[in-house]
Amino acid sequence: LIQNAVDACNLKKLFDDAYRPEISVAFNDTISIITFRDNGIGMDRQWIEKYFLKIGISFYQSGDIKAINRNRIDFNFISQFGIGFLSAFLVSEKIVIKTRKNSSPGLVITITNLQDYFDVRFAPEDCAAGTEVTLYLKAPKNNYCRSLEYIGYLQINIRYLNIPVTLRDHEGRTTILGQARLAYDCDERSGCDFAAPLDFPDSKGYLFLKTKRDADYIHALESARGGVSIFQDGIFVTQTDALLPEGARQNVVGRINLTGKDKCELSMDRNRIFWTGRQHQHIKRTIRLGMVDLANQVLTAALALRPPAHTRRSLVNHLAIFFDFNEIDDEMYRRLGRPVRNIVAKRFRDFVRVNFAHTLK
Repeated sequence: LIQNAVDACNLKKLFDDAYRPEISVAFNDTISIITFRDNGIGMDRQWIEKYFLKIGISFYQSGDIKAINRNRIDFNFISQFGIGFLSAFLVSEKIVIKTRKNSSPGLVITITNLQDYFDVRFAPEDCAAGTEVTLYLKAPKNNYCRSLEYIGYLQINIRYLNIPVTLRDHEGRTTILGQARLAYDCDERSGCDFAAPLDFPDSKGYLFLKTKRDADYIHALESARGGVSIFQDGIFVTQTDALLPEGARQNVVGRINLTGKDKCELSMDRNRIFWTGRQHQHIKRTIRLGMVDLANQVLTAALALRPPAHTRRSLVNHLAIFFDFNEIDDEMYRRLGRPVRNIVAKRFRDFVRVNFAHTLK
């Protein structure tokens, strides 16, 4: 529902540069009703008949939106399949939609059963432009704090949306979600935190590595788990360590928000990314170039503190594990700090000597 609201706001922005998008989520005091509200494009009767009432047809992937957006390729819409709204019935026993498009009368749609007719009526004259979706939730099977589940989910999964979402909980408290900073916060005073931006054409991403330091010098890398968290258009999709080099998965974490031309196809439940071969190679190479930057930062900071020889060797060897010579190209190799580069080169020479010397090639 928030994805739909974001798309509705982006579409309205195409027609009005002065427009300011607003999205809100509100719980009633018993957490039995959730209301989603946006001031986006809204729906008229034609839109409802052609798209909303037809399962499996998405307006945002139709010829109509392509015609509207043909000269504004800077906008990308989230909705793909036209069936996402059905998921609301996993938790709802009734859904009421109030919607109005500018210069059109408002409409109220009540849905109590997907196998039955939808009740569509004219809305009161004071119906605001945009769309309001109210979910009347099914009774929970377990007694637990339902608001924490919903609110916690939203706080984690939409924190990088470019449109702020106003959340009002069951006690009337208001929180603004979205627009969080994707970059990692580093404690520069300790000199133990290192972050590297990833160089994408349209997207943003960062890698993060923490080190251990005593009073005098950096002596080890901190362990970390979590892999790379991938967002698309500011909404969480999945978390994976497969994009990181195998030797770095114990120490490095990352965040990527895919937008624009870097976006990928998603599964129907938006929990998996379907990379093309080219996309997968591109993102892995971008991450490895970021790894080079990250390793060089650590190397420069650590060696500047003049650690003992054995500590220096240990750190350099650990950083070199990040770079398998099968996965780096000439540019990455040239950019690597010399101590790490020397180890990578030696491992390659040893591999050649063991595996190919007997062939005289």
